[in-house]
Amino acid sequence: MDTATNSSIRVLMFPWLAYSHIHPFLELAKKLSKRNFCIYLCSTPANLACIKEKEPSVEFVELHLPSLPELPPHSHTTKGLPRHLLSSLMKALDMSRRSFSEILAALKPDLLVSDVLQPWAPAMALSLNIPTVLFMVSAAMPYCVLLDLVKISGSTALPLRSNHVHGYNYENDDLTLQDRLLQSLEGSCNLVLIRSLRELEGKYVGELSVQAMKKIVLRVLLVEGRRRRASTRDCSSAIEQDGKLGREEVAKVVREVVVEETGEQVRRKARELRERIKGKDDEEMDEVVRELVKLCGWEANKPL
Repeated sequence: MDTATNSSIRVLMFPWLAYSHIHPFLELAKKLSKRNFCIYLCSTPANLACIKEKEPSVEFVELHLPSLPELPPHSHTTKGLPRHLLSSLMKALDMSRRSFSEILAALKPDLLVSDVLQPWAPAMALSLNIPTVLFMVSAAMPYCVLLDLVKISGSTALPLRSNHVHGYNYENDDLTLQDRLLQSLEGSCNLVLIRSLRELEGKYVGELSVQAMKKIVLRVLLVEGRRRRASTRDCSSAIEQDGKLGREEVAKVVREVVVEETGEQVRRKARELRERIKGKDDEEMDEVVRELVKLCGWEANKPL
């Protein structure tokens, strides 16, 4: 690809097919591209077409899923997809393993950054001696709960062994969310990026690190772009009157917090937290870059 150079670490990013997952990957891609990383973002044409603001420094790579009778190509995204078709979308993604393997072979990235829902991706990368870093776009607590459930059931021994890939059957439609998380953890390297904040989730971040035997690096991911301030009218119209909580009552509470003097203390704390997060953004990004450079073996002879 034209953007790849000998002085850049080439990273292939592979999020799950929901824009709520793609967006954090894209924001991380933008930040890494400013640190002399060459970034490829892989998703379906249906998802990539929905990204309104293209980023010149991030190259999009189309992954074509097989067309199922109930899932034509324009439905290869969670956007607008009926809930009962989510399992079909997961099946179609699992069936695209060969196409993804061809992408890996063609790009020959130094690193794969993958979501946790496609465990065959780290396995394929490992077979090509390409390390995989998992990027968990949700908070730490849900992952801790999933691993706790696995531990309670006794179905899998914890802690996990990194870079140990079993002969999993990825065409098995019965793979649970826990299965996918465990297999992704086992096939990936010793580093996990997670979208969280230590001030809010320090306990769960530490617990997740112990359970998975992985080093956790936090990313807050401040979203760049225009911010729209919600009005009390917006909040009022967004709440349905179900007989339990009226719209006027909700609007009154929101108005007190957002506008009136009684909510000044809450607003001040929110501003303080926002400033702390902003101050940590560059620091966190520095740590992410250091860890990725080290993982790719560039620290000694190819400093960025």
